[in-house]
Amino acid sequence: MYRRITDAGQVLELRLDKSHVAIGRTEFIGQDNEGVLEKWHSRDYLLEAADLVLGGQRTLPQIGDEIDEFEGSVKRTYQVLETPEGPGYKFRDQFRTLLRVFTKEVPSS
Repeated sequence: MYRRITDAGQVLELRLDKSHVAIGRTEFIGQDNEGVLEKWHSRDYLLEAADLVLGGQRTLPQIGDEIDEFEGSVKRTYQVLETPEGPGYKFRDQFRTLLRVFTKEVPSS
């Protein structure tokens, strides 16, 4: 389930078809405010850009959007995060049809 809460508090949801979503991982290396190198990993979702439709409108991922995954009765929530390279996603092909969405696990609500 892909979810966005708008500034007005409206919840927009999209059920992702698991057969059209691949899971990946990206390693990031950056510096904190004191110049110390930090290394972290994101859980990535690769999906067709055309499949991301919220409230009847095609959209792009936004920082703070959430993706819920269920393993049996266990729910895990992943939040789109800002990366050193940009706004939480990248187009993966020259035609801008495939998205790689960068997320991190957050406590489930």
